Amino acid sequence: MLQPDTLLAPKGETLHAAISDDESVLMSVEAGRYFGLNAVGIRVWELLVERPRTIAGLSEAICEEFEVEAPACEADLTAFVQSLLDNGILREVER
Repeated sequence: MLQPDTLLAPKGETLHAAISDDESVLMSVEAGRYFGLNAVGIRVWELLVERPRTIAGLSEAICEEFEVEAPACEADLTAFVQSLLDNGILREVER
């Protein structure tokens, strides 16, 4: 189960294509799966590409940039990150 201190990073080769200013698609080359992103998802992806981050760190950054309260952000972010893990786009990083 994911925890706030779970460290995450992109897994393998992932292609990113912008469809519009607030919509993008990720594709895991390894898994052969596509995943659609909205504006918040795009920002989460940008943060993870910069360097591995924890769910808590991602939540803090998203709360600063978007109008969302911390409890809702962390819950939604955890579900989103779990989907990316399940689709082979992210991986947990060992510390």
